[in-house]
Amino acid sequence: MANPRQMTPYTYADSPIVSADDPAFAGGPIPGAPLPEARVPGGYLSDQLGRGFTLITTNPNLAVPGIHVVVIQPTSEAAQVLGADPNSAYLVRPDSHIAARWFDETTAAVQSALSRAIGETA
Repeated sequence: MANPRQMTPYTYADSPIVSADDPAFAGGPIPGAPLPEARVPGGYLSDQLGRGFTLITTNPNLAVPGIHVVVIQPTSEAAQVLGADPNSAYLVRPDSHIAARWFDETTAAVQSALSRAIGETA
């Protein structure tokens, strides 16, 4: 049995299905890295993930058809761990690795990253 405290998480940063990083971020996990854990109201960030792709965002007005959306507060522990600001978003794959992230997201950018992540474009 593996002890997770003695393991290094694998990063898929060089995968063709992972989008390029947004250089506006000063910190937080890069695309291809596993989603870090953080407390959110009612539990933990990982508890909020859907069965498929999940969009974690600080923008309560962002909605993308077919993607489970989790809105976090810009001042929350989760936003700090992610390095997010009031318009940031992270697209998280079903295996809890980050497919893409944006400092200022758009619905079109999210849809494009989703297409890339499922292998429609690379």
